[in-house]
Amino acid sequence: MSFRFEDLADKTVVLTGAAWGIGRGLTPGLLEQGLRLVLIDRDTDQLAENAAALDDGRITWLHGDLADPGDRARLAAEIGDVAPDLWGIIHNAAIDPRRPLEKTDTDFFRDVIATNVEPAVDLTRQLLPGLRAGDGGRIILIGSITFEIGTALLSAYVASKGAIVGLTRSLAHELGPDG
Repeated sequence: MSFRFEDLADKTVVLTGAAWGIGRGLTPGLLEQGLRLVLIDRDTDQLAENAAALDDGRITWLHGDLADPGDRARLAAEIGDVAPDLWGIIHNAAIDPRRPLEKTDTDFFRDVIATNVEPAVDLTRQLLPGLRAGDGGRIILIGSITFEIGTALLSAYVASKGAIVGLTRSLAHELGPDG
């Protein structure tokens, strides 16, 4: 028998990067807690397959490329429409392409930051009014141990996860007083 937090029942949480990896793995446990989920990913087919396998009427899935600022704005508007009672966001979307530093140009680095960091900033900012209107929203940003230890061929990814750690710390001080 799994442990259940009764105070999470019927709260709505957005989960980015929900089609694969950590996001896909988190979904069943979040549903077990009684949460309603808004799942976001750019892989429409896999996201739909996952949602269909688990959906009991508490999943909304939205397709979008979080590296695209236009998609982020559209997704924020859609989230506001489907989840006006939004309680939390789990920023999980990330890419981790491997490339040696001598082949890592600025565009490559920017692509990683655009996927791994910018959505956490933009979606949080755009959804903040709804989170504040509720009974104390929650914002979870997924980091990586690679920030602490470093990893060869992943300089852009590791730097992006360092940015996520810094963002998390700053938002805790800035938004924590709001609950």
